Amino acid sequence: MESTCVEPGRREAGTGAVLMTSVGTQTSGDLETLGNSENEPNKNRKKTRVQRIVLLVFSLVFIVTVGVAIPLIVVSRESLTVSFLCPDKWIRYLGVCFFFSDKTASWEESQRFCVSKGATLAVVDSSLTLNFLQSHSSSSQYWIGLRREAGCMWRWVDGTLPPNWLKVTGFGIYAYLHRTGVDPALFHYKKWICSKSLWAPPRSKPTATGDGCSLHPIQPCSTCGK
Repeated sequence: MESTCVEPGRREAGTGAVLMTSVGTQTSGDLETLGNSENEPNKNRKKTRVQRIVLLVFSLVFIVTVGVAIPLIVVSRESLTVSFLCPDKWIRYLGVCFFFSDKTASWEESQRFCVSKGATLAVVDSSLTLNFLQSHSSSSQYWIGLRREAGCMWRWVDGTLPPNWLKVTGFGIYAYLHRTGVDPALFHYKKWICSKSLWAPPRSKPTATGDGCSLHPIQPCSTCGK
């Protein structure tokens, strides 16, 4: 029987070719993997750059929007205060608009002026309001909406009685406010304070009383309580 023999040199050559092919394949795989691993940081850097750009754009849009919106809100509030709440040169406090005159007049003339503005001489319904008016009176004297007839009780221009804590002592039929309190006077000329509520009609509107008498802002009812 014939035997097949392979020459030692040829066998070694074949084995070398197989090894080279294997090594070549592995090297190519390693190079491809290395190339992919090098591309990953580039992709991540690009992604991060895009995210930063998007965030920057949104930040700029937000800043511009807020910068435009805030002045509009401020203007709207100022317009509301001027046109709806209190007239020009009037001061708002606790839901009431007050006007301090820089001229002098009699009590009746002062009341007529206030009524022409949809207001009355100032009605003080709390100690806070009294303190506020006194703090703005400086060294002047101002008529307020409090008067009485001889021998009668003090009443506001709408006929209501003043609070118990508001004490007016002395002679006179008209009340005026100054830096330290409220005092009575007769027929003198003084500055005046007008007041009107933001949410209610003027308090000088004539109202009917139990005895059929009506209280007028200028000439109160002659019948009053003791």
